[in-house]
Amino acid sequence: MASRESYSDNELAGAVASSDSWRGVLRALGLRATSGSAIASVRRRAEQAGCPTDHLGAPRARQTGGEPAVSPEAGGGVHVGGKTGGGPPSPCASPVGAEGRSEALRSAGRQDESFELSALRRTGPLLAAAWYSLRGADVSWPLEPCAYDLLVVHEQRVQRVQVKTTTARENGAWKVFLSRSGSTRRRYRSSEVDLFFLIDGTLGAYEIPADLVAERHAVHLNRYENWRVHGAPFNA
Repeated sequence: MASRESYSDNELAGAVASSDSWRGVLRALGLRATSGSAIASVRRRAEQAGCPTDHLGAPRARQTGGEPAVSPEAGGGVHVGGKTGGGPPSPCASPVGAEGRSEALRSAGRQDESFELSALRRTGPLLAAAWYSLRGADVSWPLEPCAYDLLVVHEQRVQRVQVKTTTARENGAWKVFLSRSGSTRRRYRSSEVDLFFLIDGTLGAYEIPADLVAERHAVHLNRYENWRVHGAPFNA
């Protein structure tokens, strides 16, 4: 079940606004999108926060002898009004119209229902290669194991690109581990790679010069918005 402490009300509000299903909300929060108990927990939290959720669709539930349980495939939700009583206003209190949701989807990177976070690690280099190819670059893979995943040639410039993906969040930000796994984790040197291409759990992507992040064990992507990339296959 999703932990209440694993995300804030503001993060929940953004995930609800930028998603079109409850599974999408879970993915935006970095949670397992196939867990029925996690969906039920997030729905209750959204109700408590006063998040408008009717755009997520109608709930599908099966009776389990007590409280209805949401199936893992459920994309449903319930209409929730604003919270009453004292205290600070809820981040979900203001209704989000269709236009606002569309903008949120574009800025967060809309996810198709078939998208599975478990596939992100193995498809990351393919997504990065597609992005470079669509921009006129020649892309190749090294024949031997190297410190980089791709060789990108554009306007007679050759760059070594290391691709990393993440499904982990820390303090509300996507956290990417840059060091190499093994018996001991070894950091990359700027002499080994030229660029890091980083992809988060909402398909947000960042192209960061190695000089800025090499020698680091991990980075938080909220500090690198200036290096976010745009356009297909990334919708951000």
